[in-house]
Amino acid sequence: MKKFKTPIFPLYALIIAFLISSCKNETQPPSKTDETSTNTSKVADKQPETTSLPTSSLETNDNLYAWVDKLRIRDKSSTKGKAITQVQSKDALVFTGEKSSTSETIVLRGVAYHEPWLKVKAPDDKIGWVFGGAVKKKGEEKGNDIIDDINFSFPYFGKYDLNDWKNLGSKDESGGDAEITTTIYQKGLKFIEVSIVEVGDYGYSRNYKLMDDKKNILRERRLNFSADVDFRELTETVKDYTASPNKIYSRTQKIEKHHSQLNAKPILVNGEWQESELK
Repeated sequence: MKKFKTPIFPLYALIIAFLISSCKNETQPPSKTDETSTNTSKVADKQPETTSLPTSSLETNDNLYAWVDKLRIRDKSSTKGKAITQVQSKDALVFTGEKSSTSETIVLRGVAYHEPWLKVKAPDDKIGWVFGGAVKKKGEEKGNDIIDDINFSFPYFGKYDLNDWKNLGSKDESGGDAEITTTIYQKGLKFIEVSIVEVGDYGYSRNYKLMDDKKNILRERRLNFSADVDFRELTETVKDYTASPNKIYSRTQKIEKHHSQLNAKPILVNGEWQESELK
């Protein structure tokens, strides 16, 4: 297992990098008189939570369904297990009642799930193991679309495909130990600014700003992974200046492993949202 050196400077290095990025091109939120003209579509309304399957409530013979594509059923309760069959989201898996004694953290479509492996029976009668984070009960709100830095759907911020936007160029805003790249996109009278911040072992952040033609911020989203030897936390915050009164939504998640030890970097928090007025 990779060992991480004790920091020689304060653990707030990531926060400092965060502030560096935030201070660049800082703009004021729209005034109330501008709200009518700056309102965006309802696409940013609350979307399904990405919450973990309550495995404690599972009972033998319960049906489970995959929410990821071409889910593999394995002969062992591990990603190193051999795939014995493959199922689609419409295929019912029957829970045998057996699950692994320990849970594992695996990132699926940008979300980190910490769950046990479940022993299931596939439609072809083959019996094997499936990661609990990849399946859900019928009617359960769990999972999300494939997302990346260009095509994404974030709760309260909105769904965007930046392939449909004009790329106005990128600039390097790196400073100290922080590597910062900011790219601006335009579509009509709207702009989206995306800042990617990397601070090595200390973490990373992804910052998004939706702005109008006067560069007033309509919505702002920040994802931050803070890491240290004994502390790893993912936070997600969305500020909505088009709401009246202005709103802020936030959620946090403790991560069991350092981001370098995960199969992918989480870019969405797995947890419940907290809502309050933005002062």
